[in-house]
Amino acid sequence: MSKKLDTSLDEIINTTRASRRQRRRDTRSARAKAVPAPVGGVRKPSRQVKATSKAIPTAPSTGSGESKIIVSGLPSDVNEANIKEHRHSGIQAASNPAVE
Repeated sequence: MSKKLDTSLDEIINTTRASRRQRRRDTRSARAKAVPAPVGGVRKPSRQVKATSKAIPTAPSTGSGESKIIVSGLPSDVNEANIKEHRHSGIQAASNPAVE
């Protein structure tokens, strides 16, 4: 400790700078070499296409033939039989125009 007290401030600074430079050189030489990049560049891994689990219908499904239609806003004297009669007469008239 007394040795450092006897040396001048300039000498202490010079010795610490020299030791710092040497340490820095040592860390550079210990550093790993850089690996060259691939020729085609870096690519993301491609994702696998998920298989669809449900079949896609190609045509409308054939049901039981009956369907339910909800009609509102009709007068109170109109019943289900009147609606069925009107519905069937409209289909026949549209398919056979000479019946009118």
